[in-house]
Amino acid sequence: METTGIKTQMQFDAKMIARYRERIAQLQHGIGAHASTHELVQGGRHGDRVADAACNILQLEAHMQRHINNIGCHMALLDVPLQREIIRLRYIEGMDWEAISAKLQYSKAHLYRPHRQAMIAIDAKLATSPKPLA
Repeated sequence: METTGIKTQMQFDAKMIARYRERIAQLQHGIGAHASTHELVQGGRHGDRVADAACNILQLEAHMQRHINNIGCHMALLDVPLQREIIRLRYIEGMDWEAISAKLQYSKAHLYRPHRQAMIAIDAKLATSPKPLA
């Protein structure tokens, strides 16, 4: 059974989550590097930059959460806990197969099968679910 559609969607969501995390980390680093507590309290030029960065972080977190929720909705379709955990680690946490293998204490080869089964199960459940009305 072909699982390209759901896998492509989840890979896209994972890529966006990683990009948002990277940008949030950059902004957080910038806040820490350029603003003291005094500047936050007093406002001014640095305080404004910190406030702008904090606002940007909140917006990025909201966008990132949408992608996490997309993957979470797909995970909710899975009955097997190992499949859900593999999907979470791979697509939400952005872990590579080596890291997932170490964390779950399974060989990489053993992880590929439940991952593929998860993709097939998600595709099958989406194919049989009622479509929303336009």
